[in-house]
Amino acid sequence: MMKTLSFTRFTAQIGLIVLFISSFFMTSCKKDEPEPEPKNEFTVAGQSYTLSKGYLLYWGLNSDSLSVDWDVLLVSDGIYFSLDSVGGTGQALYMDLNSSGNTELTPGTYMFANQRAAGTFVDAFALIAYDFAAEDGIEYYLNTDVPGGPIVVKKSGIIYEINVGFNANRDGTTQNQAVSGYFKGQLNILDFSMMRTAHKQAIRDRFKSIKHQ
Repeated sequence: MMKTLSFTRFTAQIGLIVLFISSFFMTSCKKDEPEPEPKNEFTVAGQSYTLSKGYLLYWGLNSDSLSVDWDVLLVSDGIYFSLDSVGGTGQALYMDLNSSGNTELTPGTYMFANQRAAGTFVDAFALIAYDFAAEDGIEYYLNTDVPGGPIVVKKSGIIYEINVGFNANRDGTTQNQAVSGYFKGQLNILDFSMMRTAHKQAIRDRFKSIKHQ
């Protein structure tokens, strides 16, 4: 009887050890699994919208002579943008950033400011189902009273990684909504710095229908 009891306890102990080891390996495997990479998209009012490509607009030195005006425009399929025109229908996410670098958008954290200075953003907006020919669609533009942020820029080689966050109002109302976004990829650089100021503004106005400006 005592041998049987000892054997039973022994097998129970072995079972517990095996269970512990199995749990350990299962936990270790879960920890080793890489986190899924965020999608290229932005979210507002509980809805997410895919971003397929991006542009980096270089406007040159700001009036403070210390910072450089770089705009980031991220868009969905169906929208095209160039030095001369913009068209199509879809989604767009825009940020007006001020960098310390003249040859690239400097990686770092950009906070909202009313005046242009290195490390700031002065404007941002999101467009949804926007028809650029008709200049019609849903607009979420920056709430300058409660702007939110930051916008974080990283760069590895020619690949930019941008995390976006700001607060926005919809179509001129006081409806405050959080806009968040992520994009990782190469940005097509367009140099607007040599164009006349009036033409530069016209190009901006063509894709930037912002009611508070």
